[in-house]
Amino acid sequence: VDRPGVSLAVDPLVLTAPAPAPGEQDETEQEAPARAWSRLLSTVDGFRGEVLVLPWADADVAALASADRVDVLTEARQRAGDVAEDLGSVRDDVVWPVGDGTDQDTVAAAAESGATAVVLPGSHLPPADVLTYTPSGRAELTTPAGPVQAALADERLSAVLRGRGQAVAAGPDEEPTELDDLTARQLLLADTAVIARERPAEARSLLLALPRETEDRPTTVRLAERLDVLQDAPWVELSPLSDLLDLDVPAVSYEALPALLPPAPEAIDAGTLRTVDSTLADVEAFASATEEPEAFLRRYTRTLGPAVATAWRQAPAARDTLVREVAEEVDDLDEQVVAEPSSTLNLINDLAHIPVRVSSSLPEPVHVDVVLDGPDQRLEATDTVRVTVPAEGQATAEVPVQAVGSGTALVEVALRTPSGEPVGTPTQITVRVRADWEDVGTAVVASVLVIMLVVGLVRTARRGRRMRGETGGTA
Repeated sequence: VDRPGVSLAVDPLVLTAPAPAPGEQDETEQEAPARAWSRLLSTVDGFRGEVLVLPWADADVAALASADRVDVLTEARQRAGDVAEDLGSVRDDVVWPVGDGTDQDTVAAAAESGATAVVLPGSHLPPADVLTYTPSGRAELTTPAGPVQAALADERLSAVLRGRGQAVAAGPDEEPTELDDLTARQLLLADTAVIARERPAEARSLLLALPRETEDRPTTVRLAERLDVLQDAPWVELSPLSDLLDLDVPAVSYEALPALLPPAPEAIDAGTLRTVDSTLADVEAFASATEEPEAFLRRYTRTLGPAVATAWRQAPAARDTLVREVAEEVDDLDEQVVAEPSSTLNLINDLAHIPVRVSSSLPEPVHVDVVLDGPDQRLEATDTVRVTVPAEGQATAEVPVQAVGSGTALVEVALRTPSGEPVGTPTQITVRVRADWEDVGTAVVASVLVIMLVVGLVRTARRGRRMRGETGGTA
């Protein structure tokens, strides 16, 4: 692909895969190509092509527009913009939706997200009139968010470039056939020569686009040979996509895009997107209880974030399974941090501490606040207690309470993250409150002591009188 005029549309996710942490040997082979891509695009001298950074994870523009989730597309484009800024000399304002058709809603969503250009197959925007020549693959679309420049791919030449073609007399519904290298090169020369001769005094620009699918692309060697043939043709000049988008819009009328097309069944839908949102919200709420909240959250965003990728259209069932399994895993987090039930407690003081045991089966420590509450006003918690539960371990929190009456109280034990979000599985504790027993006991003991004191004094007084009487008689 190191040819002048070649534009590489790259998913920024593969350019920013982090280096694996120690011990993560399984990820090394997966992430090494990403780091190689990053070095290629940012440091290799002599790269003559153009780099287009697509929205993060090559987000499915049409699907997000159909689901009315421009916010997700905007975030994907912003993340792509951050990567483009880091790499430098790359373009991040182009989107490339997929599907059997493109509607106005998709282009409007692209414009609202901040994109200024869109790549479309030429058949999605055919000329309104019958033309006797091949126009430039360039148009401008009007949306409520502003104009969007359109680059229209020539589908016949694009197919020939990747080695697929049809016989000259073949109908539009006939399946394309595989082309050998020589035939593909000759067809590229022949077709471009005919197009040049249609209007020899007028230069026109055509866009040739390869598909995303790996199995439908030629090998790099064959692609290089076909590009060299075009480059050597005196009637062809290879130029990048930006040159096409910089051209004046030709005076050609195009049919209007349909207002709204039905969503593709294989594309991610609004329900799945809501599941992704709610799952990530639950993870974010739980994350503050962990030792490293950002790392804990990133573990799930790296898995669910790419669920919006266009590539999932090739495996929609696998995508839905992934989203469902991650959602179930997150739901299970609360079941792994539990406030343990306790036997009935007896409370005889007006100020005391109630022990609450918290257990966790997570492989990492968690920090939780233990909160006591309940409808019974005879027992009130005076504070919450934060406790650190070790990995796959237990910890006990001594929660201070104040008794203001007597009776049997049912206390609700809830767990909160340090940020105040509910976490874990709550429980209930039954407490027999006998706050007056201590006062009664003290009064009884005091009464006994008073009685003993009085009895002692009386006995002492009587003994004293007898001793004085005995002394007087002797005298």
